Amino acid sequence: MHLWLVLSGCSVPLAPCASDADCSSAFGIGWTCTVEGSCLLQQQTMLTGTDTGPTDTLPTGDTGTSKPPQLVVVINEVLYDPTNEEPATGEPPPGDANGDGVYVHDDDEFVELVNISGGTVDLTGYTLYDQEAWDLEDPRHVVPAGTILPPGHALVVFGGGSPDQSKGAFGGATVQVATGGRINLNNSNDVLRVAHPSGVVVATFDVTARSNNPNESYTRNPDVTGPFEQHSNQTTLLFSPGTRVDGTPFP
Repeated sequence: MHLWLVLSGCSVPLAPCASDADCSSAFGIGWTCTVEGSCLLQQQTMLTGTDTGPTDTLPTGDTGTSKPPQLVVVINEVLYDPTNEEPATGEPPPGDANGDGVYVHDDDEFVELVNISGGTVDLTGYTLYDQEAWDLEDPRHVVPAGTILPPGHALVVFGGGSPDQSKGAFGGATVQVATGGRINLNNSNDVLRVAHPSGVVVATFDVTARSNNPNESYTRNPDVTGPFEQHSNQTTLLFSPGTRVDGTPFP
């Protein structure tokens, strides 16, 4: 059973925990463990070149009267290490996550976000950073204007290439290519951050805790609310961009 907290129309999953570390591992920076033993997004982090963890810093010019942005998406799946295994005769490359018929490491990296708000959301201006881009304050991806995500649906951002756009590809998810040309996640010592247009970080994925060269994605299991695990723990698939871990469509 999953518990949900509703804040100003925003549904936030409350995951069981024993410590703040459990929450930050499952959901990212800013999540803490309440006395009731559930994870809750308590603080927000502003974009700075020297990130040191959660802060209460407000956007420039904010007098303290505005509300923090609603939590509308979670990082559900990340592929930072697509396999370079040679394909069997007549088969597509196993690491070809974007479905364009070729394996290119930077192109086939992807991040999957899922709308958990309970309503349709406009993700225009949301940004994605790896650690290097964060330090330079230069996002790897800026979500284009008009990116509207229905409740429960997924947005998949590939590093590059020409993602398969055939009907039903990626479970019908919204698919984009990184506006900066790549996502650039390293296999260790890297952190993925998703930021609201105001600069507030709303979700993170720490590669360091999972730096084992998996040759597959890390995905939440159960989807959306569960902890991250290697994709093949539950299926023969190495990744499932735009769909649930078992390959079925969202929502």
